Amino acid sequence: MIIKKIILFSVLFTCVANGAYAATKPLDEADVVIVNSTMRNQSAITVGDMLQFSKTFNVAVLNASDKPLNLSAGCFKAVMPDKTELSADTIEKLLTTGTLKAGEERKGFVGFSSPDDSVYNAQAVKFLSSCK
Repeated sequence: MIIKKIILFSVLFTCVANGAYAATKPLDEADVVIVNSTMRNQSAITVGDMLQFSKTFNVAVLNASDKPLNLSAGCFKAVMPDKTELSADTIEKLLTTGTLKAGEERKGFVGFSSPDDSVYNAQAVKFLSSCK
């Protein structure tokens, strides 16, 4: 299992590094963060006439850079089919605090919601090193 994990992250890191080589912008710390996301669940909540839809992902965040990654300074976004992003509204605390050392991985969950079912179209989760 560990060998498979090392191979997978090596391949993903190579892809990130090759993409970065071709890119015209310099790498920031989020460009070498690998987020593996798997859908955990979808749900809908009603309160009176109001309806809220949500989608939750299990995530594994790997710091593939040689520098520490400050998780508290960043944020998680859902990637939609049209490449727009949706901000997370529920994040497991261990993904929002502390620093990931080079090569360190942390696992948890991230949730997104919206007043319509478009949130169900979220395809993946990414991490941004700074949020606006």
